[in-house]
Amino acid sequence: MVKKLTLIALLILFTIQTGFSTIITRTWTWQYNPWGSITYNVIMYRPDNATGKLPAFIFFPGSGESGTDASKLYVNGPLYFIKNAGWKPNFIVVGVQTYVNYPGDPVWVQNALDSLHEPIYNIDWNHWYMTGLSYGAATIMGYMLNSPDSTFMKPAAAIPMSISINPQCGQTLCGTDLRFMNIGMWGFCGDADAFYSSMSQYFNLLITSGYPAQFTTLAGEGHCCWNGQYDPNYKYNGTNIYNWALGYSNGSPLPIDLLDFTTIYSNGLTTVEWTTGSESNSDYFSVEQSDDGIHFYRVGRVDSKAQNGTSSSPIHYKFQY
Repeated sequence: MVKKLTLIALLILFTIQTGFSTIITRTWTWQYNPWGSITYNVIMYRPDNATGKLPAFIFFPGSGESGTDASKLYVNGPLYFIKNAGWKPNFIVVGVQTYVNYPGDPVWVQNALDSLHEPIYNIDWNHWYMTGLSYGAATIMGYMLNSPDSTFMKPAAAIPMSISINPQCGQTLCGTDLRFMNIGMWGFCGDADAFYSSMSQYFNLLITSGYPAQFTTLAGEGHCCWNGQYDPNYKYNGTNIYNWALGYSNGSPLPIDLLDFTTIYSNGLTTVEWTTGSESNSDYFSVEQSDDGIHFYRVGRVDSKAQNGTSSSPIHYKFQY
């Protein structure tokens, strides 16, 4: 009980001092052979007044942000924009300080993920996403490729940036490469990066094999992607990495690919707008509202504009009430 009360006191302290929504900073020490004692930090952002389980983006930074200084988790990635640009996403963001000895060890990453199952985080594990840059990208790819089936926790989508990776079977996919058949993958790399050749070839193999993958080449860029692509205002083909990832789920797949979604309240009216990138057997959209984030009620219905419910081109919708 004392431990719980102490944790609540820390939550209030960080909320007041930072001006953020709820921010939790934790330091974990874990005993693991052959490395001995491992200490690393975790920072979690949770939206204001949020209740219930929420989607989560779990971010692993580069080697420059490794170590035991928790403030380094704000240097790059999504937490940078939460702290420095006033960004307040409506999902959870977790920064996990990368352990420096061997980033791809699946046991260490599994321990971090298991720790995030504590009730205080309240993550919706049907909608969780991994992303990392450079050393952090090696961490998430190492986890997804090297974890045994008995412990592997499948993210709905993953976004690695600037990492060297090669297929396990030359020019074909095999073994744990096949896991990516059911994981949305979006890779980024500069074409002047030493890792570009292997990363672009690997993603091209995923794409040509029909996997749900895409790859963005950053022309003229070297070892990069530190903040540009984590900026919520960065869009490629009409969407940022967050809205793109939220279109993937470990539950039943959605019949649509959602590119963007906005709501504006003005002069007593709420305007809801969204754009779909594709639709498959879509019938209609039910617009619902909640006063507490738990109980929802319908405020309207919008029929699909897709011909026969199916489209591969962007369609824009608007509803006002």
